[in-house]
Amino acid sequence: MSGEAYIGKGVDQRTLDEAKQRLFASDEKLFCAIKGIAYKIEKRRARQYESRKSGLLLITNKRAMFYASLIFGRYDQLVFPYDQISSVNCHKGMIGDELQLQVASDSVAIHAIPKGDGDIAAQNIRDLIATMKAQPSMAVAIPQPDIADQIEKLGKLKEKGLITEEEFERKKNELLKRL
Repeated sequence: MSGEAYIGKGVDQRTLDEAKQRLFASDEKLFCAIKGIAYKIEKRRARQYESRKSGLLLITNKRAMFYASLIFGRYDQLVFPYDQISSVNCHKGMIGDELQLQVASDSVAIHAIPKGDGDIAAQNIRDLIATMKAQPSMAVAIPQPDIADQIEKLGKLKEKGLITEEEFERKKNELLKRL
């Protein structure tokens, strides 16, 4: 996944530039842009909602998203975080491709994709998901108090008479063994 981004057949450059300006973070990099019609089925509270939008599927280093430009300068977007995408399938038709994504509990199908672009988009998404899973998650290290500071605090407690000389020596030896 290196080099220039793949811009699919029939992608309007003006719409793509508009989407980048509105949606992309400063460190977000485009890998693939294809056009199609998104059909989303959402399941909320035992109900099913459907929506259709014509626009661009944008695949970046951070997420996949569908951008639909509306009238009067408005736009709509569907965002698909890679950690929530459980499956990506491309079906080839006689006229064009269809991409199916399972995102959390929602199903998204993108129809009317120009022939060949669906495979490229699906492979880009799969590669980015694999890359994300291969990266070790950043474990948050719990800062350990400085041992010298802890011994100093124990000394103050001993001076105040809150701990005995034996307790002080025992704790000090435990701390020194950690070094």
